[in-house]
Amino acid sequence: MPLAEQEQEASALERYEDMFRAHYGRVVRWLTVLGVCRADVDDVAQEVFIIAHRKLDQLRADASVTGWLLGITRHVSATARRTRKRAEVRETQAEPPQQAPNPEAIAMRNEAAQRLHEFLVSLPEQQRLVFVLYEMDGATANEVAEAMGISRNTVHSRVRLIREKLARAVARHRAKGRRENV
Repeated sequence: MPLAEQEQEASALERYEDMFRAHYGRVVRWLTVLGVCRADVDDVAQEVFIIAHRKLDQLRADASVTGWLLGITRHVSATARRTRKRAEVRETQAEPPQQAPNPEAIAMRNEAAQRLHEFLVSLPEQQRLVFVLYEMDGATANEVAEAMGISRNTVHSRVRLIREKLARAVARHRAKGRRENV
């Protein structure tokens, strides 16, 4: 880099540092007056000076640094207030976290999922696909029929038969559990 450019860069950096030292407290005060949340003031002030640094070469020599910084501060503070307001709205609209299920409930749910998986794997592929599409994916009988290349009545018939098989499997499992607990 030529010496003239290095000197110009050093001069711009010095100019920026002088501006920062002279106006930081003022910018913080303006942000507070402009309604920026106290918790956000330091971050927003940093944003003001990042923008000022990036646009320093656009500052006219005859322009007031104070007025120029005030314009940037007003713009950045408006953005910060909108951002804060949106976050507050999201927080009020968010549903509170649900209580974590107890370990026993998790174990029971995992066991039930495993048993359902074992049941589904035991079915012939065509029946399994019909059942999963209809019962688990929520597809309509017409959608399943079209996807599988079968009639709507066949879909209903297979779903009914699989539900009956599943009910019998659940009943056997419950009866087995009662026998083991006795």
